[in-house]
Amino acid sequence: MKYNSGCMLCEGPIVNLICFRCMGDEIKVWLQGKDKKLVKVLEGNDFLLKSYNRDGRICIECGREMNVCVDCYAYEVSELLELYGPHVSNEFKQLFNIQVERHRY
Repeated sequence: MKYNSGCMLCEGPIVNLICFRCMGDEIKVWLQGKDKKLVKVLEGNDFLLKSYNRDGRICIECGREMNVCVDCYAYEVSELLELYGPHVSNEFKQLFNIQVERHRY
């Protein structure tokens, strides 16, 4: 199997070996207690990201191939929360210790 460690969105290296799906599961658990409708918004975005297919690194939690780095995923989640759930956006960034910069792609 060919390993290409680049993110499909930013083309940077995937260095954090937790996939966006596993990170997303944690975020969804948190969102359940905040605003359940935002979980559906996040699931729609995850469906789109899952459509990217590439041989890549393997997640150390679930064993699935990784195609999007958690930095890009965090950016996407942050943008969705800014749009659909601004009341939880800042708490999301603080709780998940995410410093979202302007997107690289």
